[in-house]
Formats: sequence, C-alpha cells, structure tokens
Amino acid sequence: MRVLRKIVFLLLFFVLAFNMISAKPKWQSSQKVDLNLKVKEYVELRLPDFIYMDVKVGEDNSVVVDFFLRTNCYVNLMIESTGFRDENNQDVSILNDYVEYSLDGFFVRKKAAFQYATFRIAPGTKYPGKFRVNWLGASFAEAEWQKVSTGNYQDTITVTVSY
Repeated sequence: MRVLRKIVFLLLFFVLAFNMISAKPKWQSSQKVDLNLKVKEYVELRLPDFIYMDVKVGEDNSVVVDFFLRTNCYVNLMIESTGFRDENNQDVSILNDYVEYSLDGFFVRKKAAFQYATFRIAPGTKYPGKFRVNWLGASFAEAEWQKVSTGNYQDTITVTVSY
C-alpha cells in the first residue's frame, strides 16, 4: 500500500509538472529588435621596413620585395619617391636616372624621384604583389659614374593609402 501510494504520488507529481511546463500562458507579449551592423573600413598594407642593395658600377642588379594590400572599401593608392640623397642629406639626383621601380599591375620601370598618379582600388581587393627595384649599373658605367663617390645613398619611397 505504501509503495502504491508513492507511485501514485510520483505519477501525480509528473502529471502536474508536465501540465505546468506545457500549459499556455494566460498572457504573452513578444517584440522584435532589429540589429543594425555597420562594418567599418579595413585596409591592410604590408611593406618591408627597408630595402637594402649593394650595387657596383658596371653591373646591373635588382631586388624584389613583397607588397601586400587588402581592403574592404574603395581606397586611393599613391606611391612617390623623393629621389636620392647622401649621408649628409645632400641631393644626388644623378642616381635617380639609374634606379627604376616597378609594382606589378600598377607601373613598370619608373625612375626615382617621381610622384605617381593615384590608383583607385576596389573593395574586396587582395593584392599580393611584388615591388621591384632595378639598378642600371651597366648604363651608369657608361655615363657619369665618377661623379658619385662610394657611400650610402637613400631614396625614400612613400606609399599612401587613403579612403
């Protein structure tokens, strides 16, 4: 009898619990909320910090470095070169005629000391390209090489991305 009473009690408890869970409420309200998501502009540009070349009079040489650009918006890309200067920041423009720059898909064989036109880059662009620097040492040997002393010379290449 006691066992039967416990079974009946448990059965009534489960029926009551099931009815409470499955019962429809007397009052119910729902409301929708819209989520407005704004995706911000994203631009990633990867270049090396510096490019180093050992060059000689009479020998052509080139170096190629990675140039990576990725964007989800329209961007403007501008590349410019200030031209060569020596360690004392003096202009050595003769070297500008013997160094050429190229960027795959954008420009080829541009001499140093330039400001190149702005390129418009579309959203969704993922550009893994190559930036090439050519030293025209053979041509330099036939020209004014004696006007340039041994030493370190620098050209600053500025890559500007704007949107």
